[in-house]
Amino acid sequence: MLGFDKYDDLIDKIDKMIETTKNAAVTLSGFLLGAEVVIEYKEQIETLGADLKAKAETVAALKLDLNGKQVIKTERASVVNSLDKKRILHTKLGTSITATETSIKNTEDLLVSYEKDQRVGNSRR
Repeated sequence: MLGFDKYDDLIDKIDKMIETTKNAAVTLSGFLLGAEVVIEYKEQIETLGADLKAKAETVAALKLDLNGKQVIKTERASVVNSLDKKRILHTKLGTSITATETSIKNTEDLLVSYEKDQRVGNSRR
């Protein structure tokens, strides 16, 4: 009997090991992906890659458009600066003309006053 007890214990241990191995296999099989899932994931990756490429092209087009608009903005700023400089020169010229007109008017008034004084002085003599 002694031999059969060891034999029975060994069989029990082997059965437990087989059961443990089966449980582990079932658990691991849940982590494995089937061929269909792999194919589906590959298709999704390809779709996302195409979407990414399309968006990259859109971004590139928008960057080109932005660069064009920045050039236009720079040109317009240059025109505005040029017009501002002309406005400042025009204002200075207007101020200078006004000062010159005032000077001429004062000189004319002084000459008229001098001529009056000369006439009054000549008429008294």
